[in-house]
Amino acid sequence: MAPTLSSLGLVTILLGLTSAQRQIGPEENHPSLTTWRCTKAGSCTEVNNFVILDSLAHNVYQAANGGSCGSWGSAPNETACPTKEACAENCVQEGLDDYSRVGVTTEGAAMTMYQLRDGSLVSPRVYLLEPSKEKYEMMHLTGMEFTFDVDATRLPCGMNSALYLSEMYADGGRSELNPGGATHGTGYCDAQCYTTPFINGEGNLEGYGACCNEMDIWEANSRANHIAPHPCNQTGVYLCEGEDCAFEGVCDKNGCAWNPYRNNNPQEYGRGADFSVDTTRPFTVVTQFLANSAGELTEIHRLYVQDGHVIRSETVNNPDLPQVNYLNDEFCEATGSRKFIGLGGHKEMGESFDRGMVLAFSIWWDEGGGMRWLDGAPEAGPCDETEGFPANIVKTEPNPVVTFSNIKWGELGSTFKPECKNGPSSIHNQNCDNMEAATERHFFYHGATESASKSSARALEREKENCHWCQIRRFPNNKEAPMTIVNEEDDAVIPSTFRFLQESRLGHGVEAAEDSFRSGCECRDDEECQYRGCLCLQEQEDDSDDEGTARKKVYMYHMHGSKAGLLRSHFLKHSKRPIYECHEGCACTDNCPNRVVERGRRVPLQIFRTTQRGWGVRSLVDIKRGQFVDRYIGEILTPEEAQRRRKESSISQRKDVYLFALDKFTDPDSPDPRLKGPPLEIDGEFMSGPTRFINHSCEPNLRIFARVGDHADKHMHDIGLFALRDIPAGEELTFDYVDGVSDEDNDAKDKSKQSDMTPCLCGSKNCRGFLW
Repeated sequence: MAPTLSSLGLVTILLGLTSAQRQIGPEENHPSLTTWRCTKAGSCTEVNNFVILDSLAHNVYQAANGGSCGSWGSAPNETACPTKEACAENCVQEGLDDYSRVGVTTEGAAMTMYQLRDGSLVSPRVYLLEPSKEKYEMMHLTGMEFTFDVDATRLPCGMNSALYLSEMYADGGRSELNPGGATHGTGYCDAQCYTTPFINGEGNLEGYGACCNEMDIWEANSRANHIAPHPCNQTGVYLCEGEDCAFEGVCDKNGCAWNPYRNNNPQEYGRGADFSVDTTRPFTVVTQFLANSAGELTEIHRLYVQDGHVIRSETVNNPDLPQVNYLNDEFCEATGSRKFIGLGGHKEMGESFDRGMVLAFSIWWDEGGGMRWLDGAPEAGPCDETEGFPANIVKTEPNPVVTFSNIKWGELGSTFKPECKNGPSSIHNQNCDNMEAATERHFFYHGATESASKSSARALEREKENCHWCQIRRFPNNKEAPMTIVNEEDDAVIPSTFRFLQESRLGHGVEAAEDSFRSGCECRDDEECQYRGCLCLQEQEDDSDDEGTARKKVYMYHMHGSKAGLLRSHFLKHSKRPIYECHEGCACTDNCPNRVVERGRRVPLQIFRTTQRGWGVRSLVDIKRGQFVDRYIGEILTPEEAQRRRKESSISQRKDVYLFALDKFTDPDSPDPRLKGPPLEIDGEFMSGPTRFINHSCEPNLRIFARVGDHADKHMHDIGLFALRDIPAGEELTFDYVDGVSDEDNDAKDKSKQSDMTPCLCGSKNCRGFLW
């Protein structure tokens, strides 16, 4: 959302008048600003750009009598501008040789902008010029990234420091009546379609609005921030009238907004060390515009860098919205951005990038609304209804100011690098994250436009096949329950040969049951799937109450209320019985309460590097007691192959960490030859899911349960992990690798045998000392 200029009557600042942007005196003294263009191969190249104040923020008046040539929001003065030619002759613009008089200063790569308080002045909006100063610097950012540093410390509630893109013409609409063009700051337009006395430097006699595509990269103060693409269904500067200028007109005035507060992540951004991004100190802002293989913009990502930490936007904390940490069309549609989607969404925004957009900077406050949409409307930010009004702003900060610096743009991954500094870290802050470097090609190339050659395309596909992040993003639950990987401890990375799986794979010699042996329940409604009559529960043992009375309900989950879907306490604490569930072969619906494990993981997990125990796993959200977390999956092996792998492993006991025997139903007297034993085993060492990285503890917070779907697959039953207690977000997840039973308990006390045993490093109070 771009600011309006409240007046065209700036006080006279210097000599050097221009008539309809025709130079009749000294040229404007454009402040210089160093920027950088970056590539992955060649790093960043320094460029000496300049900035220009918007033409309508200069002093524009009638040369003959000093009268006004018009006001923002209306056509030009009819007396001065009966025709465009007369307007060009009668109206002049004063040049400006000292931008500090309008609150703008530059020094090297930094530009500082002050909010002006004099009622006769408007606060500045400036644009980036090419080194030649003849044209605006045009941004083409599809498949690219844009980075800058910002100091927003002195921007309280109600202030807005804006850095955004507008599809203005590169020459500012230079013409016979506007020979100055971009050199004099003409040609402004945005998605709000404002009416101004001049459009492209010529008198706007008809009172048109000036519409164009707008990309708000940064609208922020120290309390809240906002990203929003605003597409239009027109290209370049479109002159609107009537309904075309209105809310349902040619442009999306609201845009699709990304605001941490609206995403229910209030601790992501704010003042102080309690926030992931501490706005009381400078930080780096990175905005990435990811494209698909067709070169179409599909996603907009926001990252920050502060004290050497790379801080990614937090995943949306709202179960009713897609669980993403970036803008895409699915998120926009889910948040009600109907106009945005109707105008073409991110694809349309990307097409405006392809044509080129102009970089604009401004600082402003809102006399009428107090900037509530940014930092104070319901769920938009922490500010109250009155903090953002100018009279109250100056009580908090007498001189609001922002500094933008170190502006860079280029290929994805080329404009920033984390600096390895010691500092506080959290589950959202990544300090010198080595996994970031190891997987950066995913973020910066996979999905972005690459070489069109067949060999390059094949190589990219092979690379994507081996990319951990590509594997993870293909998970069907990735948006609802994303998985991330961080390393803040050492140089270790997950081996490139490891594969993340969604389901277990059958190894050589392992066969699933034939379809003719499969069956499912025929329950008429989901309610029946709690009771003994359900075919899936025919082998479920009685869950007797404390008096020994058998219950009618035999399935193992709570069905209603806040505990719905949680494992019943009796099973969780005391039972080692298998869980029998309905499955895809049943007549009940996908919403059947007895399909908890089948529906898969619903908890966002993070694989992280521990200080002493290698990789570990934690949840990014609170987990309830009895809640299903995930399954242990991998390659399902014959017992012969499992034993062969044990022998080939350099440390056979270490191999046992990854092998799980599927022996819950093993019985030498079973009529089913597959259950007579020895059992199949799951090997998660080389391919698995996130649970493969969960560590052991003698006092675990998770417990394993055998789970059966189709009874014909008992020999390859699932291994599900459930929470033994409430687990707060960020706590490491653990389970007991031997489920509290160890044949080596006595051996562990025999020092002569300890050298052959695997030590336990869990560190719990009741640690047994050894695993096996």
